[in-house]
Amino acid sequence: MSSSEVPNHVPPTQSFHSIREACRNALYNARTPSGRFIPMSVPELVALFAANGLVVNERDVQGSLRDLAAAGEAIEIDEQAGFRWNEPAA
Repeated sequence: MSSSEVPNHVPPTQSFHSIREACRNALYNARTPSGRFIPMSVPELVALFAANGLVVNERDVQGSLRDLAAAGEAIEIDEQAGFRWNEPAA
């Protein structure tokens, strides 16, 4: 097999620079078909990351989401609903 060929059984890789970046990306892409941002809970994010090969714990995700909220990039809806992306004003 040449170096440019990839075997069929190797899944495509995703790279994340940080948990914070992964959370930012997930919240930004969590939208309704009409484009409105929808909230994601910490357990939903942990499951999403695990499905993509990024193993994190809920405490780390919660801390990253709180950091995003403090920076104005996310809004905490409530404990159960989670956080959603905060679209900057135009």
